[in-house]
Amino acid sequence: MIVGVSGFGSTGSGAVMDYLREFEEISAGGDMELSFLYDPDGVLELEDRLVNRPIRFYSGDAAIKRFRNIIYSYDLKRYAKRFLNVEEFYRVSDEYINSLIKMKYDGGLWHFDRRRVGKLGHLIKYELGRKYLRVFDKLNKQQPKKFLGHCMYIPIHNKDVFIKNTQKYISDLINIMCDTSKPIIALDQPFPSNNPECCFKYFKDDCKAIIVNRDPRDVYLISKQLANGWEMRFTPTFDVEEFIIFYRDQMEIISNLSEKVLYVQFEDLIYDYENTTNKIDNFLKIKKHTKKKKYFDPSISIANTQLYLRFPEMKKDVERIENELSEYLYNFDPNKANLNAKLWAFKEEVQKQ
Repeated sequence: MIVGVSGFGSTGSGAVMDYLREFEEISAGGDMELSFLYDPDGVLELEDRLVNRPIRFYSGDAAIKRFRNIIYSYDLKRYAKRFLNVEEFYRVSDEYINSLIKMKYDGGLWHFDRRRVGKLGHLIKYELGRKYLRVFDKLNKQQPKKFLGHCMYIPIHNKDVFIKNTQKYISDLINIMCDTSKPIIALDQPFPSNNPECCFKYFKDDCKAIIVNRDPRDVYLISKQLANGWEMRFTPTFDVEEFIIFYRDQMEIISNLSEKVLYVQFEDLIYDYENTTNKIDNFLKIKKHTKKKKYFDPSISIANTQLYLRFPEMKKDVERIENELSEYLYNFDPNKANLNAKLWAFKEEVQKQ
């Protein structure tokens, strides 16, 4: 069985992954996020352009090129190196891409290729290049095949074949990432958190999803105050009003969840540990909790909640979130809130010494 753990960005999905690592019957597939399945230009869009809504020859050609670009992007390569054998990753990715191509030919050129270069590139490559090719036309000679031309792809359009080939691709990746001898494979971000079941079909095994959310006040403060560099810049925090619209939008596009999806509130993992972990255990039918609290200890992670106690200077922004997103706030126990405030005060005092 595949269990995917997904969140909305800084909502605590890593805590659930850490909890699952404590079970004997689960192989947790490292920390590599498989979001390229549903990211723009990912597998989900490949299916749409090759199978569901193909447009002449060019929708498939463009979709395959865009997918290959993200797979071979510097960012994904640099990221993948931390978690798996990159050569194997590219080997199985190339096999997958080739399995989606019915035919390819060199020398093709259409406006999609021209639009991928800037003004200077267009001037040098295409305007001057066109004049060069006209020389061959005037001499009644065949134009050089590879000058200006690109490799063009004619893709498959059969849905069953696409799903079968994609399932093989994902299985090959899992074999690289995980110990497949265990009955349950836990993966990080393999499904979109608002509609996880749309990607279940890409896996050979039965799938379940655990979706983790968090109090919007803490999501805002993590992104604004604690994120490293550009890491959380996709969350708007320069203006709290923009964040409120952003957060509500993410909540409103959540699809109806079936019995194959478990919704977990990050704060419940900490303040209601026994009940919440029992729900997870029953959902996945897991029992061998041999490393309890080795990777996820609620007494430590409590420091990652109620961050507005740590940043009193953000009071006005927090109050706006409380007023506008009240239905998404976690109902903290005031006594535990006071305890957490004391914990933050103690940690800051120790750091000063």
